[in-house]
Amino acid sequence: MKWAYKNCDIEITTMLDPPGSDYFTPIVEVDCKTLGTHRMIATGNSFPTAELAEQHGMDVARKLIDKNFRDS
Repeated sequence: MKWAYKNCDIEITTMLDPPGSDYFTPIVEVDCKTLGTHRMIATGNSFPTAELAEQHGMDVARKLIDKNFRDS
């Protein structure tokens, strides 16, 4: 899933965690080109569906951007 928030590009990828299980973990990449910043975040949270993992990843990305990139 790719989207933008406050001049930052976000990509969220979900992966089975552990491999072969029924739980998904989000991997969040935030790229704020205007600030020259790229962050990759893996959370310790797992979810029963990829959609729930993506939603959690979106929340993590918003909080990171709102906290650290206020001017973006």
